[in-house]
Amino acid sequence: YIVGSGQTLAVCGSITEFGEWDLRGAKKMTYLKGANINWRLEASLPSNLYFEYKYAVLDEGGNIVKWEPRVNRELQLMGTKGFRLIDEWGVENLEEELTRNDEAKRKQFENELEKIEEDQLDAKKLREEKRVLKELEMKRMEEEARLKGASAEDAKKNVEEELREKEKLEKQRMLEEEQQKRDEERRKAL
Repeated sequence: YIVGSGQTLAVCGSITEFGEWDLRGAKKMTYLKGANINWRLEASLPSNLYFEYKYAVLDEGGNIVKWEPRVNRELQLMGTKGFRLIDEWGVENLEEELTRNDEAKRKQFENELEKIEEDQLDAKKLREEKRVLKELEMKRMEEEARLKGASAEDAKKNVEEELREKEKLEKQRMLEEEQQKRDEERRKAL
């Protein structure tokens, strides 16, 4: 969970170790920058224990900014010497939330795949348009050469040479654009 400047995340609950629902006794969590688990709390608890708890955002003075928007969480410890608990802010049922996340990722993947297919279709259309334009350009250049008195064979050679030069320049331009995009992505990544 991302908190505002000067704020922290805390655990408040029904047992003494978590303040008995009094925020003055809530345990502040430690933020772990760059970790998969963003917030951490280590606490010593009795081995046989049932309690309810909830997360809260506190300001610098320990005042409540926001309670976690859900019913109280419940935890039953039975003979546990140590354990690791992973929660998600505001999630009632982690399994349902993971299923929703998986569905969202699947839909995102399908949308990206659809976009790729559209791009490929657009690329195919573009190649066809370029082919037709190349043919028209070739005919125009041949006609222009004939009007200037060149033989059909010479005109065709000249046209082919000019088209090869245009294609070479176009490829060079595309390579430069791709390099610019890669450079821009590297700058953004930094």
